[in-house]
Amino acid sequence: MKKAKTTGMNALKAWRLEHHYSLWKMAVMVGVTVPTIARWERGSSGLRAQNLLKLSEVTHIPINVLNASITENKGE
Repeated sequence: MKKAKTTGMNALKAWRLEHHYSLWKMAVMVGVTVPTIARWERGSSGLRAQNLLKLSEVTHIPINVLNASITENKGE
């Protein structure tokens, strides 16, 4: 299995796919809607602090990596 990419908002999608989680399962775990997870993965929507913390807890991706992801993909 390929190693998940750990930079960019793609880090979230890579983690989700590597762990075989659907958008729906991820949304339930974080407590948001499926479209919200999809927007985060595309970088088209920012994360609130509480969601950033929850995502970090669920995925074990460091907050600074997730936070950097938002700004990286906003310009694309």
